Amino acid sequence: MTPVAATLLRADPVLPPSPPPTGRAHRAEPSANPRPSPSTTQAPSPVPTAQARPAPVPPPGAPVISGHRWGMTQGRPLVLVAGGSSISVNTADLDALAASLTTAASHLDTAAKHVRSAKTDAENAPVPADIIAQDPSYNTVTGAQTGSSLLPDADSSFVANLIELPVAAFERKRSALISACDALLTGTGSLSAASRALTSLAADVSACSLMYTDAEHGATVRTDADVGARVHGPSPEALVAGVAIGSGLAFTAGVWLPTAILVDILTTYGFMPEDAQVVLEDLQLLLKSDVTSEWALSNIIGLACLGAWARKGETGREGATIEEFLRVSASRLDAKATAELPAEVQVGSRKVPTSSLTPMQRVAYALALESERAGVIRHGEPTGLLIAPHNKKGATGTAVRVPPGPQDPFGLGTGIAVQDLTGSRIDSPPSTASELLDHAQTIKGQARGDGAGAISILRTDHADGTRSWVVVVPGTTEWTSGDSNPQDLQTNLQAVSGRPTDMEAAVVTAMRQSGIQPGEEVGIYGHSQGAMTAVNIASDPALTERYTITSILTAGGPTSGVALPDGVRALHLESTSDVVPGLDASTNPVSPNRATAYVDTRGGSAHTESVYADAVRGAESGERAFADYSKDLSRLTGAREQGATTTEVVFDVTRES
Repeated sequence: MTPVAATLLRADPVLPPSPPPTGRAHRAEPSANPRPSPSTTQAPSPVPTAQARPAPVPPPGAPVISGHRWGMTQGRPLVLVAGGSSISVNTADLDALAASLTTAASHLDTAAKHVRSAKTDAENAPVPADIIAQDPSYNTVTGAQTGSSLLPDADSSFVANLIELPVAAFERKRSALISACDALLTGTGSLSAASRALTSLAADVSACSLMYTDAEHGATVRTDADVGARVHGPSPEALVAGVAIGSGLAFTAGVWLPTAILVDILTTYGFMPEDAQVVLEDLQLLLKSDVTSEWALSNIIGLACLGAWARKGETGREGATIEEFLRVSASRLDAKATAELPAEVQVGSRKVPTSSLTPMQRVAYALALESERAGVIRHGEPTGLLIAPHNKKGATGTAVRVPPGPQDPFGLGTGIAVQDLTGSRIDSPPSTASELLDHAQTIKGQARGDGAGAISILRTDHADGTRSWVVVVPGTTEWTSGDSNPQDLQTNLQAVSGRPTDMEAAVVTAMRQSGIQPGEEVGIYGHSQGAMTAVNIASDPALTERYTITSILTAGGPTSGVALPDGVRALHLESTSDVVPGLDASTNPVSPNRATAYVDTRGGSAHTESVYADAVRGAESGERAFADYSKDLSRLTGAREQGATTTEVVFDVTRES
């Protein structure tokens, strides 16, 4: 759950990974299978592949399943795509190819058996009698060549050097045959080597077939070691217990009770450095909640060790391991969370039965309420949100206020006037996923207000008089709860649970200020927390009636808890070493309008937008899902379109208390 990530999984004190983004409710209980992770194979582009969970792997560019080396990755990170409109693989063809390769290997093995038999026969065969009879130099008693009785020894030797006698010719041919058999049986190019290569290739093709099949059924893919076994990474409980015991640490609720009191004092009175203060605030949230206090007290050391392991991002299993750990933890905390919540809760614009949420959403909902209470204590009662538009030259419109998100979901209960906003012109608008990620990285730095968050809206005026839009929503910038910047931990908890958030209200208010009209195509991009804001907005019926959202791109965000409308095509980018996409404790659904690209970016900060941009840059020319998204984005931004003009307005978002 997100406070765990905030407290224990922060990647860097200067550039922390955007925290637990979030998932909207209304999906079936999540699968127990962890997210897939591409690490051992690369399916042939442009066909999307499924999901694979790795053991320690070879360097990028040299993936190996069972001995066969693929050369199609060209040194770039592996990208495996599940879902999207390109699900068109005939696994029967792959199975038939694997069977043919296996049969061919069997034929080679049979041929090798015949060669070995021929070699044995050649080694043991006697010299034929007719050849002996023709050779005057052969001693039939000793079985060896001797000098001719008809010629002096000197003359016999001279003749043998000039003319190959019959027995000698036979032995030369025998030796040549044995050498030829050896060449067929051993070494490079031998029958045995070719058979092993074909067998290895058949295993790889079978693994690809299984990955496609598993992707269609939402299952976890078999691994390289045994195509019949599923890899879940370390057992969550075994991992937490193991790292704690391995560290020689024992802990009980009684031992840690003074710690809870100390944390309360330090955070309440602000006696800690800022970075440590944030960690303690997040820990305090877990310790104060009746849902998680006992769990946090009994697992805190193991969680810290698990977080340290996950931050390294060295195995490619981090995302799946944290996802499975949270799934198990949420199922155990679910009863307490359900008892804390009313029978119905607010999810987006609607009231829904609490029972319709997943266990992770119910736990997150309870924590979100606790986070809101803690925010009031530290920063005062929230009174509203201030959304202020500006371009690179300064203010371009009038700032507006709406109530806090939980009080007025999406700000729809507040009247907002359309403004004639003058944006900054973008001469080369983004046309691919990597270009949009590159552009989005600049948005956070454009906030002008002190302690404000930021979002961006790109408007394209086409030559035919129509307009289209792209909304850009960055991720978390603050790991506290309830401060002036709503891109914080509190928003994360609200969003993963489905509870309305301040960022959702701010984004929709900015869309209304910009004058987006029904029928005008809208695309949304979100990173981390922004990913959940994007899918929550695109899935809410009150907004689908108002806006024509056709395209979504997310990076590093947990998005599985939301069922998107059929008219929305989504591409989700997830690194197998990034723990944030797994914080909703389930995997993304696979459908024709929804694709997830799993990228192998192990080592370093797997969560940053720059890492995602670099990872997918090399895959965009080969994968159908990226080509589909590029087509959608280019249409929205007017990239390389004659007569189209694209401008951008940035909106500061400030939570007022």
